[in-house]
Amino acid sequence: MMTRLVIEIYTRESPPAKLARKLILRLGDKLTPFKKSIALSLAGT
Repeated sequence: MMTRLVIEIYTRESPPAKLARKLILRLGDKLTPFKKSIALSLAGT
């Protein structure tokens, strides 16, 4: 489910999707555990 969400956010070019990308990237940079969690989820572990 997480992979599908990431694909949706990063393949759409609508203003809300672009805003979501920007916010997610900023949040991920600030929250290392969050970034690790997403990476593990996308890796299927």
